Amino acid sequence: MAITTIQMREGKELVGENGQRYLLVQAMGQPNVWIAVDAATQEKLYIVKQPSDDDDMPGWPRFQHEMVMHELFKEHDAIRPQLDRIPPTSHADPPKLVLELLQTTLWDARRKREFSDAELKQVMRQILLGLQEVHQRGLVYADLKMENILLSNFVPSASSSTPSSTSPNPSKPDITAKLGDLGIVMSPMRGTVQPLAYRAPEVYFRQEITPAADIWSWGLIYCQLLEAQASFQNSGLYDELLQGNGTGFVQKELSVRRAIAKDFDLGGVRYYDGCGLEGMGREGGQWEALRRKGVGERAIGFLKWILNPVPGERPTAEQILNSEWLASTFREDATPASTSSSTITPSTTTPAHPPAQKPRKNSEPSLVTKLYNQITNTKRDRSPDSESSSQTREEQRNVRPTPLTDFGAREADAAVNVREQKGVTDRPGTARSSSVDVGTGTFLNYGGLMG
Repeated sequence: MAITTIQMREGKELVGENGQRYLLVQAMGQPNVWIAVDAATQEKLYIVKQPSDDDDMPGWPRFQHEMVMHELFKEHDAIRPQLDRIPPTSHADPPKLVLELLQTTLWDARRKREFSDAELKQVMRQILLGLQEVHQRGLVYADLKMENILLSNFVPSASSSTPSSTSPNPSKPDITAKLGDLGIVMSPMRGTVQPLAYRAPEVYFRQEITPAADIWSWGLIYCQLLEAQASFQNSGLYDELLQGNGTGFVQKELSVRRAIAKDFDLGGVRYYDGCGLEGMGREGGQWEALRRKGVGERAIGFLKWILNPVPGERPTAEQILNSEWLASTFREDATPASTSSSTITPSTTTPAHPPAQKPRKNSEPSLVTKLYNQITNTKRDRSPDSESSSQTREEQRNVRPTPLTDFGAREADAAVNVREQKGVTDRPGTARSSSVDVGTGTFLNYGGLMG
């Protein structure tokens, strides 16, 4: 039976498990995610998140899953940390997560200026470290996109950065990148997940969800950032296919599906035999298109290694982290060109104007003076919610993360069972069962209020 959840509101004070008090200040474009301030000092900012409106089954199973994932990864530097939890007070008043507030998202930062080679590698390496941790737990992140990569110490002004330099500016702190939004982290299974523009071909055509699908998403993000270096006005690979206001979700999905099949010549790859690719053509023009956009040959060689359409032949996060590419800080124009993926070997050591694009949902706000004044003043003007991407909203409706059972019933040394929920995917398939060990110490124990 569906339940009606009490919504958060401005001025409400909440008490966390550690005794800290949080004052809700402003919604972040969706009613279940708010900015809060330390109620005692009114200085430090936080994100407070509760179940979304469509997570309306008793016990909020999807949010339970997200809370368990945050508990599981709370110690990892490359994943946004859980700072506190707020227990439920009734069956209608759900638990809440208190999360670190970061400066911005990679999506918003990419629209402000291009990244230097050193910045790009630094950010992408940190993302890989987060993915490596998820994969080492036997899980798939399954929702990698620029909006879910959170940054700190990003300088938005082009005049304050050196986009063409090969090393970070010693006068500025290094950019920090972390994975955010753990709501869809899951065990490997069959089905359909991932944002349309970053979805791996094996998910599109064979409904196979494995850690290799995350690596594909990572490679496409890298590809988009390299395109932005070469031509800042480019919206990014496949992103232009999702911009039409009058185009429905299914049509957008088919458009990206066809584009991937042609760009990566999937009709000529034996792994995709029997997937209905016979009539999609065999262009294989992705790499030539990148050359026309100004992406260098060595970068293309690296991307060919990453974006292998056969998931079993795609490198792992660990292999990429140990590659010569991420260990080097060379200048593209000072390095001999080579398109061979054999040049990617393990290392012995470890603008003008932004493109016209719609604002995306789930963007972290920049910590600017205006926002701080809204928090400290007794009269706070509520800013209107930013326009949400209909494509992103529809994607989330079509994704159901694997729920967890026995949530909060025992101490953390008991494994939390992950099972398939009916309706997890929009394609037939059977999920493999697995167990997730959430570590030691006291875990959530909210009793009957959680279901």
